[in-house]
Amino acid sequence: MTTTSECVSGPLTRRVSKRVSQSVFDGSRLRVVLLVEVYDGAQQQFLEAYEQLCSQVASVPGHVSDQLGQSIENPSQWLITSEWESAPPFLDWVNSEEHVQMVRPLHSCVHGTRSLRFHIVRETGTVTSAESATRRVQTAPRIGEGKIRHALNFKVKPGSEPVVAKILADYASPEARVDDTTRLCCTSLFMHGNR
Repeated sequence: MTTTSECVSGPLTRRVSKRVSQSVFDGSRLRVVLLVEVYDGAQQQFLEAYEQLCSQVASVPGHVSDQLGQSIENPSQWLITSEWESAPPFLDWVNSEEHVQMVRPLHSCVHGTRSLRFHIVRETGTVTSAESATRRVQTAPRIGEGKIRHALNFKVKPGSEPVVAKILADYASPEARVDDTTRLCCTSLFMHGNR
């Protein structure tokens, strides 16, 4: 975790604190962005795999919608975005064997994937009062304690869990002081199954 207490001032008439909580478990909606490079000649295969994935993921609890875009500068670059009711349903799905099976058809036609995940803080457009009641968009930025939380999540090879558990049991926290304004507050390790 890092901390900061600086404020940013700019063309806005008010000062906006950089101390925004980074918790993904506050119930706000989640936007997932996946940048992919499609192999030359594999565009049709990619589109078919995407259509199959869309029909499957539509039934996953917590999934709201998804979109597919293609770069106007480079036709091999594609953008897949999806919206989720909140982070926990997405994290449950993306860490499941079901997810591994669903995305397998994409593996043979894409390379260079990059996944980005954002909680939705603000949204523009006309929203009815009934929609706003169900959409849970934040009315104000989350002001935290100046702490930014990071998590690393990885899978281990099946059967290696006992060895990894032993390695993690001897884990020592890194140096707490990063620089004059940043320090590590704490670290935690969790292991569940092969994650």
